[in-house]
Amino acid sequence: MRRPALVPGVGVDIAEISRFRSGGVARKTNVLERIFTKRELSYCFAKMDPAPHLTARFAAKEAAWKALTGAKRSGMHILPFLQEVEIVNERSGRPRIRFTSNRLKKLSALVSLAHSRTHAIAVVCIT
Repeated sequence: MRRPALVPGVGVDIAEISRFRSGGVARKTNVLERIFTKRELSYCFAKMDPAPHLTARFAAKEAAWKALTGAKRSGMHILPFLQEVEIVNERSGRPRIRFTSNRLKKLSALVSLAHSRTHAIAVVCIT
């Protein structure tokens, strides 16, 4: 049986910053290393308060997952997907999505991140 194709689209996700602040999650743990790349962790932990930055990147990865219509139906699991999507910053500070796996490298994406004191939000458009 043939797996459904990954169809590019738009995704949005909002996450509570407290999820990455409570319970010591905002410290380097195995959980964080399963969600984020080394470059992402380095960027976030260079900040005075890493929790909003971790949360925004997590929201962007979730939004990217949602933007790939058919990802769930194709059998693509979310946990490995989180490592195949890296949120990096250009020199200007603008966030950018970098796909690290061969199956996703042909895609390009736009991403917008924002956070308040309590929530982070991300919008992703994959083409």
